[in-house]
Amino acid sequence: MDLCPPVTILHRQKSTYTPVRNSEATSVYLPARRDSTHPANDMASSAALSLPATRDLNHRAIELMAQTARRTRTPALALIRTLQQELRESTPASRARAADRPFLLLDLEFGNATWWQTVMRDPNHRIHREPLQPTFPRSAALPLTRATLTAIWRSVWTDAHAARILLGLDESVARLFVDLSVTAIDPIARHVHPHLKPRWADQPAFWRALLHAADSENAAQLVRVNVQGIQLLTNQRLLMTEKSKISNHN
Repeated sequence: MDLCPPVTILHRQKSTYTPVRNSEATSVYLPARRDSTHPANDMASSAALSLPATRDLNHRAIELMAQTARRTRTPALALIRTLQQELRESTPASRARAADRPFLLLDLEFGNATWWQTVMRDPNHRIHREPLQPTFPRSAALPLTRATLTAIWRSVWTDAHAARILLGLDESVARLFVDLSVTAIDPIARHVHPHLKPRWADQPAFWRALLHAADSENAAQLVRVNVQGIQLLTNQRLLMTEKSKISNHN
């Protein structure tokens, strides 16, 4: 597969975003551009953008996963149960390295437009049929949910294209956030926070590779993890695009 040159992700330095030194850069090798209409190439065109809140949200999420692994004998989420030993043995430095990804490591039904239409139409509507066992305690999940929704709201206004790519948003969900009033974020967060969970919770191999690469400080392994994440997001976008085509056709 042809590869385009590595893309350097920008890190925050004070109030601006500037390229870090080569030794600290996070580089991602992406497929060379072939078809400008292909979702994979949307990834390539947006990969050099760094959404300001992504790293902080990722860090908070991984810290919560580690806390849950340590404090709970049997975590609710299968992913955390599977990675319980790795999370317990992780260090603050390795968790910070794991969080330093160019894409969001949290999910809140961001690929489910119907779910979000229901939530935004009536935040008090019961959106789950069976009792839900939250991944994180309410005291931590609610502020993280609020911060995540606020970051998404700001991002779709700043750069909707990059937001859809790096935050893993369905296009219809992104449009819903564009039309959302900022004052609606808090009541929505209070209702949906039990649904907050790590992205790709059904992909323990990705998370194990991420934690191991971060723990070993292996730059090549971290690049491979970035590529794997980009591929997962690309596959997700392809699936959402196909679903949208089928829906429009019907």
